Amino acid sequence: MTLFDTYIHYKVIYLDHLLSQHWVLTLIHCLILFRVSKWECVFNDVMTFAISTKYLLYIRLSFTSQLSATGN
Repeated sequence: MTLFDTYIHYKVIYLDHLLSQHWVLTLIHCLILFRVSKWECVFNDVMTFAISTKYLLYIRLSFTSQLSATGN
């Protein structure tokens, strides 16, 4: 196995580990919802998830500042 093969192998394992984490799936789900629907539909869900997940808290704050900037 070359160094590159090893890198790919561990990257796949790491991605698999990430996808098994609830917050990652939640984040992906929220991002998909944001792509296909209006802010108001999912904003409360993001705020709820943010309470228990620091990563989503950061994202919620980013979204909040974007919302403030756009006035939507």
